[in-house]
Amino acid sequence: MKKVTLLSVLSFIAIATMAQLKVNSSGNVILPSNVIFKTDGNLYFPGSQDIRFGGDTLGNNPSWAIENWAGGLNFWKPAGTNPGDYKLFIAENGNVGIGAYPSSYKLDVLGNVRFTSSNPSKLLTFNVGTSDPRICANNKVVFYKWDNTGFISVDAKIINESSDSTKKKEIKRLTSSLNKILKLKGYNYYWKDDIKNTDKQSGLLAQEVENVIPEVVTTADSSKGKMISYTHLVPYIIEAIKEQNGEIDSLKTIVNILASQNITLTNQLTEIQNCCKSNSKTKSYIEEETTMTTLTTKATQAIKLYQNAPNPFKAKTTIKLEIPETVGSAMVCIYDLTGRQLKCLPVGDRGTTQVEIYGNELTSGLYHYGLIADGVLIDTKTMVLTN
Repeated sequence: MKKVTLLSVLSFIAIATMAQLKVNSSGNVILPSNVIFKTDGNLYFPGSQDIRFGGDTLGNNPSWAIENWAGGLNFWKPAGTNPGDYKLFIAENGNVGIGAYPSSYKLDVLGNVRFTSSNPSKLLTFNVGTSDPRICANNKVVFYKWDNTGFISVDAKIINESSDSTKKKEIKRLTSSLNKILKLKGYNYYWKDDIKNTDKQSGLLAQEVENVIPEVVTTADSSKGKMISYTHLVPYIIEAIKEQNGEIDSLKTIVNILASQNITLTNQLTEIQNCCKSNSKTKSYIEEETTMTTLTTKATQAIKLYQNAPNPFKAKTTIKLEIPETVGSAMVCIYDLTGRQLKCLPVGDRGTTQVEIYGNELTSGLYHYGLIADGVLIDTKTMVLTN
């Protein structure tokens, strides 16, 4: 037994003398290059020593290495690369970089990332507590097929868009929305390159929409295809419904007034004509009328009375006229539904001209107006004054 012990001690001394293996006074085993295997069971690499794998018998040209570099633990492939070509880097603050040195983020990845799972519902889950998760490329999120052949569908229960009034400027009310909506056309169609989804689709054509409402159409960065923000069409639809509803209300007002007065369009013309020839005219007007030259059919056709605009109106409306130079006297007269003449506006200009009617001169309701040229009633129109 003593011989065995003595032999072991001599062997240990021989090995220690050759600097292949050392044991310090604390019982720690010191390997070559100051690698220490302590009695606590841990392996230590003092300084900035590397752990290298592969390579030749002298440790040159390792295929992989683990090093303490740039304030963190760097897993890298030395062959053909330099420190900093990070395969996996764990910084002192706990940030992790894959293919990149981690900056201020917990995880930095340089290159493509793939998530696979046997449970598709758990493929990618964000659990961020009370903060807002973000997936972004510059200023937008892009959902594109992995093979770059086109965009994919996005399913969600609720999609909320930022619309805080305090974050907007140069706010202006939409106008002529109904006219723009009426120019849009809806279609049914099928996607050309979507093999899996062969369902019939419905929607608009972006190129057509861009000609009418360009601000709702964008161009994709990758495919350069046109894209529509359908939610941004909603304000136009809302305003178009309001405009249409106003027109419907005006028509209802006209119908109700006509129904209450029980006057047909034929009776309206008769009332106006009778008014112009009634005994309420002054003697001088009657004498003047008898001396007027009767207009020929050709001359009458050249005189035109247009519909007032706007109609219905509140503050003011304009009546456009066309009166040839050959016409002696002309005036626009306004009548109530009973045919009573309320006022006449003389027209001195010839050619294309106009007269204006002000709402504060009348009460709200339905009125008729007619153009009288040289004592002849040329035409009549109907206008509505609202509150």
